[in-house]
Amino acid sequence: MEWIKVCKNTPDKPEIRHVARACSVTAGDAFAAWFRLWAWFDSATADGSLPLTTADDLDEVAKLPGISKALAEAGWLELHNPAGVTVMHWDLHNGESAKRRALDAKRKQVTRERTGAESGYRPWRR
Repeated sequence: MEWIKVCKNTPDKPEIRHVARACSVTAGDAFAAWFRLWAWFDSATADGSLPLTTADDLDEVAKLPGISKALAEAGWLELHNPAGVTVMHWDLHNGESAKRRALDAKRKQVTRERTGAESGYRPWRR
């Protein structure tokens, strides 16, 4: 599946604002760079670890110099020396299990909406 899960408030999170300040760009540009990086991570790792990757590699992928250092300061990345990176809490937000949970939640929501379960409405009961 060619998608990643992104919370609707991610562009306004303090971590994205920190990246914007640290890299001297707008919050929108910081979010776009973060999204490029997260999409790349989704294709490049199953567990959030990339042992041969440097901070410069990440900055290049995101097309924003300094984003890797800013994300590390924000607690979203761990930069290893001399090379290697780990995305913190990767399994909670990315990968197949997170996608499966998101799809299951959406399916259940649609089912509830169709049956009126959220409102308590039951057309077959009085």
